[in-house]
Amino acid sequence: MYYQPPAASLSRICHLFPQAHERTYHPDYLDENFSRIGMELTERELRGYTKEPGSYLRYHVPNEKLHLLAYLAEHRGSDDRPNLFVSDVDKD
Repeated sequence: MYYQPPAASLSRICHLFPQAHERTYHPDYLDENFSRIGMELTERELRGYTKEPGSYLRYHVPNEKLHLLAYLAEHRGSDDRPNLFVSDVDKD
């Protein structure tokens, strides 16, 4: 999901959640941050938009477009990536 700047909803996110990343919900946020952690967006598809996502998104300004994006990402160098689902606790 993302808003096109200068969407008022982007300002409301920062107001309601001052600790949020300053570029959260910007169109290029995924590209900027996934690459920092070794992930690469391999596919993306704009699925449309909604102007009324419901009350769950408290920061949403009514009638503003919230763009919906589907994506597929993979870890670069997947042979050496850590398995995040394996715990070192209780190994026998």
